[in-house]
Amino acid sequence: MEKNNFQFDKNMIDMIKSMIGKNLIKYRCDPFIFSNSVHLNVGIYIEDKIYLLSNKEEVIDYFGAKEDIGILKIKECKDSEIKSGVVGVKQIDNPIDTLIKEIHIVQENQKLFQKNILTYDYYLTRGLIFILSDDREISFEKWGPFGEEIKINCGHNLLNKFDAIDDSNPDGDPNDVFKTTRSIIKI
Repeated sequence: MEKNNFQFDKNMIDMIKSMIGKNLIKYRCDPFIFSNSVHLNVGIYIEDKIYLLSNKEEVIDYFGAKEDIGILKIKECKDSEIKSGVVGVKQIDNPIDTLIKEIHIVQENQKLFQKNILTYDYYLTRGLIFILSDDREISFEKWGPFGEEIKINCGHNLLNKFDAIDDSNPDGDPNDVFKTTRSIIKI
């Protein structure tokens, strides 16, 4: 069985825990042109710290084939590291200036059963939802397995705006079963 874990690690989760009760000053991203998605990087500015949320492709074994898969990660960084993944695109600031009440980490487990045997078992972080003190929400979602897009939404009940769980079989074999479950870590 092939098992991989692409969820936020303990250091990333501890970093997220440290954000609770602090002021989300702004986030910086590519301007929205045709959709509410941005390429590769989002800067998150919280009081005196800056974080880079990225969805960079890495070559991994993805259900039996070597594929370029976007892996969502977060790290503390310098302002100079916040830049578009597209050459020549100037990112824009989106002011928020509101306290963070909660953060929800959206996780997924993807399993492939071939001839009723579990052959692939993948864990990944799908996104973050910031719950603010005025009850607004801001979400950052890794958009699909392929590519480096991050979908951004603002409003309420944003988990409902995340892409639906897709249990379609990646290899197309009618005898195989693909199962995805989603869980939320509330911080």
